[in-house]
Amino acid sequence: FYALQGSLPAAIEQLQLARSAGDGDFYQLSVVDARLKDLRAQYSLEMRDAKRQ
Repeated sequence: FYALQGSLPAAIEQLQLARSAGDGDFYQLSVVDARLKDLRAQYSLEMRDAKRQ
């Protein structure tokens, strides 16, 4: 939801909370990890671009 609104920091935080909840199975945690990796990379690019402007 947050990622769709463009709020990457909030989306990353939500996924980190989901990751640390401890009630997910291997498949669910793998999906969360992959999404976290993607969002962190996207956020890093946005921050780099913002610094250039």
